[in-house]
This record gives sequence, structure tokens and C-alpha cells, in this order.
Amino acid sequence: ATRDFFPLTGERLGLYASGQGVHIQRVAIATEGVPRQLTCLAIPDHYAGRGLWRDALAEYQRILDGHPGSPEAAEALFKAGQCLLRIFDAEPAGDPSASERTRCLTEAAGHFQRLQETPLKAWSAIGLAELARRRGGSNAEALGPLLSALRGCHGPRDPGLAELVLFM
Repeated sequence: ATRDFFPLTGERLGLYASGQGVHIQRVAIATEGVPRQLTCLAIPDHYAGRGLWRDALAEYQRILDGHPGSPEAAEALFKAGQCLLRIFDAEPAGDPSASERTRCLTEAAGHFQRLQETPLKAWSAIGLAELARRRGGSNAEALGPLLSALRGCHGPRDPGLAELVLFM
């Protein structure tokens, strides 16, 4: 029996045998419960939930590289930015890590700015607000991107509105 994060799906199974005299007399195939597919975000989300920010970041990057332009890539872009902010938070503020901290903020800013070109543009405002707060900005500076995004929402049914209201 195998246990895999991404189980086989579908209605067909292929068997291959090679060599002389190969004879398959009986085959039994059984499932262990209802098959369930996981989103490609499940593994990096699991890492992030455990505070393994660098591992999560690497997996979100794999999604960005493997599925550009997809809804999952947009979400991975936001979550990768969040991971970079958490790595920034975990790095000591001393001189040896100053360049690492700067790199994290710069990369996170790029991720959140790229989000503005996706359906999750409201999430960009959340990321930019968190970024402003970490850069030492005032509350007004941090709220600026959020208020701007609220003005850009298209009525009460805009999916971005709920995220912005929950964040605020």
C-alpha cells in the first residue's frame, strides 16, 4: 500500500510487465476510503502552518514556476510574500543579517506588486500594508494601500472586499 500526498485519480489503471514468461494470474485492487485530491498549495500551506517559512517559500516558488498565470500561482505569490515577511521577522536585526532582511523586504515588495496584475489584487494591498508596517511606516502609511484597494472594489459582492474587511 502506498501513501501519497497526491493519490492516483481516474477510472483506469495500467499494468506493465516485461520479460519472458511473465504471467499475471490474479490482481486485486482496493482503495482505502474515498479518494481526495489536494490542491498544490496543501504542502507549502502545511509548512507555513508549522512555521517552516523557508520550506514553504521554496514550495510556493515551485508553484509559481510550474503554474504561471493560474489562480493557484496568484495565491502562491501572496503567500510567498508572507513567508518572506516572516523570515524577515525571524532574522535578528544585527549587521550580519541586515542584507538578508533587506532582501526579504525587497522580494516581498515585488511579490505584492505583481499581485496587482492578478484577480487577487485586493490581497496585494494587504501585503503592501504589512510591508509598510515592517519598514517602520506609520499606521496611516500602512492603511493607505488598504483604503486605496477598498475604493477600487466593485460593490459589496467583490471577492476582494471580504478579505480587506477581515484584515482591517
